[in-house]
Amino acid sequence: MIIGMNKQEHEKMGWIEDFSIILNRNGVKDKYSKWYVIRAKEFLRAVGCSHPKGLKRNCTEAYLSGLGRQSGLEYWQFRQIVDSVKMLVVDVARHPWSTDVDWDFWFGTFKQVDEDHATVRRETDRVKVDFSAYELDEQAALPGGADGVLNSVKKKVREKGYSIRTEEAYLYWCARFLRFHRCSDPDELNEESVQVYMSYLVLRRNASAASQRQALNSIVFLFRQVCGRELGSFGNYIQSKKPKQLPVVLSMDETRALLGELKGAKHLMGALMYGSGLRLMECIRLRVQDVDFECNRILVRGGKGGKSRVVPLPNRYISDLRKQIALVTDLHEQDCQAGFGEVYVPPEVAHKMPKAGWDLKWRYLFPSARLSFDQRSGKTRRHHAHENGIQKAVKQAGERAGIMKRVTCHVLRHSFATHLLESGADIRTVQELLGHTDVSTTMIYTHVMNRPGLSVNSPADLL
Repeated sequence: MIIGMNKQEHEKMGWIEDFSIILNRNGVKDKYSKWYVIRAKEFLRAVGCSHPKGLKRNCTEAYLSGLGRQSGLEYWQFRQIVDSVKMLVVDVARHPWSTDVDWDFWFGTFKQVDEDHATVRRETDRVKVDFSAYELDEQAALPGGADGVLNSVKKKVREKGYSIRTEEAYLYWCARFLRFHRCSDPDELNEESVQVYMSYLVLRRNASAASQRQALNSIVFLFRQVCGRELGSFGNYIQSKKPKQLPVVLSMDETRALLGELKGAKHLMGALMYGSGLRLMECIRLRVQDVDFECNRILVRGGKGGKSRVVPLPNRYISDLRKQIALVTDLHEQDCQAGFGEVYVPPEVAHKMPKAGWDLKWRYLFPSARLSFDQRSGKTRRHHAHENGIQKAVKQAGERAGIMKRVTCHVLRHSFATHLLESGADIRTVQELLGHTDVSTTMIYTHVMNRPGLSVNSPADLL
């Protein structure tokens, strides 16, 4: 018994004697032993126990997990705490559940990753380039006179008949390019200017390969169409490497659970993206006349690359589509009575059929909830639903369904293609349904099928 303590106090603190014996047996030096005792006392106090015998596994792991979130705790300190807790639980209290705790996890995985770690070095060990002479502030004002250049870009884009998305992207990147060089006249810039900016996007902005390519296309358009000159060779810039990633694909059960979490028009939109392999914008741009109930097909107009194609209409959603068209019809009649019954139609259609915009069959299948002002035409019309609504709905539905994958609208299209191939569909047929120009693009789905190629069993299943 410890001198100066009564029996009750000794029962509470007597574990310290046993703990000290264990520390000595495990080779802990005397100058560190007192710190192990302090760590053990702090642990018991934190979990609300007066004696190691009263410890529970969930409280122990919750305590260690909480410590692991403290960024200011050094690795050696955390390891010392884990070591003291382990000896207290395993050697002093001898709890049966102590052997079920993954002590190696607590000892090893919280080690801090230093600057020389292979993963960190690979991502951060970039070429050193001095950008001090350039404007790196993304929020800085445009140089005086740059607005006129951007207006010229906008005019050329519209003359070419490019989409509004292309216009926004070109204006965005041209503005950033001019701001970076603190220049309002592109004629003062040359190939080296482009090379430096392309390298900056990778070294400082960590731009992806797609972003860098889009920026380059925008700048080339600026020089070629606005300045009227071709750029020479500037291919010696640092290029972002495009990672080869496989598409995320949902299983049949996951797809069913995801669609079950969507309601109303958003459920129908998700169902068509999966059931017909539609892209997001192809889905929300569908017109009433694009749904062919007689032939059980959907006509996709002006898809990616301006291509049109025919995709299957899922039989199970025919009733829902008829109800949706009925809602669109009622909304169209109300808009016509209020004097806002016109909808946007392609310029070539408007030229040949001036009244097409007032025709029901040109109405969007998924209309917006409110009217909007078209800046290009100056008209107030009802456009299609905004893509952000269905994007957020699909993401939230995936979370509610408990799907541990990155769920997006495009994942439904990936799942459409993969499930078709798994069911025995010919890859050329799937290529046509997806609208791919090259079959090699479609071939990527063979890598994520449940049974790609021959049926192969893991050797682990044969043990």
